[in-house]
Amino acid sequence: MILDIAFDPSSMASMARLLSFDVMLEEEMAPSMDEAGQLVTEAAQANTWTAFQHPTGQLAGSISPVPLGPLEVGIAVGVPYGLRREYGFVGMVDSLGPRSPPWMQMQRK
Repeated sequence: MILDIAFDPSSMASMARLLSFDVMLEEEMAPSMDEAGQLVTEAAQANTWTAFQHPTGQLAGSISPVPLGPLEVGIAVGVPYGLRREYGFVGMVDSLGPRSPPWMQMQRK
């Protein structure tokens, strides 16, 4: 998982102390968590088309939001080389082969 979006636990605890507020919060906030996951996913997919040389769309197509709970969503990448592209593997070697060139690094904005 590259990204995990969630509410701060101390804020959740404060809100849960209100009578039945957790139930109301879940009803109102669950759709916004889905929307947040979709927005981040779309931004990450768009970035793959501009950050890498010769993109094929396979990486972009594998990025998706993953519901982790009613008030939490994660962003997953479904290809083995996803983390390598994200972090660049600069100066390191792994089982996939030699060092990755600098253009493999995703540009952080």
